[in-house]
Amino acid sequence: MKISKIKGIYIENNHQMKKVQLEENIYSKAISSLILVCSDIIIFNNKEKIIYLAKRRVEPMKGWWEIGGRRFAGETALEAAIKNFTRETTLKLKPSRFKFITTIENIWKDREKKPKKIGKHDLIFVFALQLNNKEIKIVSENLDKKEYYPNSLEKFDKKRLLKEKVHPALIEIYNKIFEK
Repeated sequence: MKISKIKGIYIENNHQMKKVQLEENIYSKAISSLILVCSDIIIFNNKEKIIYLAKRRVEPMKGWWEIGGRRFAGETALEAAIKNFTRETTLKLKPSRFKFITTIENIWKDREKKPKKIGKHDLIFVFALQLNNKEIKIVSENLDKKEYYPNSLEKFDKKRLLKEKVHPALIEIYNKIFEK
């Protein structure tokens, strides 16, 4: 047996994972018993001590949230973050701009597709990304319309996060970025 470490992943005998699309009924059973792994991106401005959140349309993370999505077998957390960010915003950025911040876990009671009430458990690798004003405009104008409300990218300081009663995980992430 030969073990290689490629992009931070230990791989036995150069095995390659194959992407498989599960039928919805099988997928719903899988997420009832497995933890889904995601890579999300929180946009921030260090000078202003703000984060940017987009308003999501879909369960389970309806409301203000960061940008991101599932990580698939064979992908690194960073590769998934870049893929998800590009897919949901159209903005392609260098990997060096994404900085790993933390992992968070959420257990949701609902999900978007049927059966809705089975819930799901997510393990989320969170990356922070600082953008310039031009990039912020591009992201806001190009948010994936299936996932987010158009032009819904907005600034949140600590006071607004608390006032809007955003998910506590977002406050934890804010604190990890700014209250070092």
